[in-house]
Amino acid sequence: MNKPGIYVIYCDMSGKFYIGSSVKIKARWLDHKKTLRKGIHRNDYLQNSWNKYGEPAFEFHVIEYCPKENLIEREQFYLDIFQAHKSLRGYNISPIAASCLGVKREKLSEERKKEISKRLIGNKYALGFKHTEATRRKISIAMKETTFCPLFIPP
Repeated sequence: MNKPGIYVIYCDMSGKFYIGSSVKIKARWLDHKKTLRKGIHRNDYLQNSWNKYGEPAFEFHVIEYCPKENLIEREQFYLDIFQAHKSLRGYNISPIAASCLGVKREKLSEERKKEISKRLIGNKYALGFKHTEATRRKISIAMKETTFCPLFIPP
């Protein structure tokens, strides 16, 4: 399931979405979740929404699997159709698809860490929330299999 393709991160509370591409979709989703949970995601729009609505409000779907060499072209196709860069529709920062292959993330400065920490103060959504054992099993199964959505159509 860790194949190249185009994916969407959809927030059912806001109705907004983020469109991206990756050589390894499953690994990319795990990276998105890791940085969002830590409050250090590069995309402030997506991070702020995650902080506001909480993880349960977000869904991840594969729109299309495609060869690595077609990723940017296909991502641009979906960005053009869904206009995910428009603030009322989506979380994408740029209307232009670009590859981050080979780009290294720089370490956060102490000042930036304090800024992020300060921004998270008062975020009580889902704080201390515990899923039932049955729900945790469902989440585990769902995370082991990437959902395939041939064409994501936002509401």
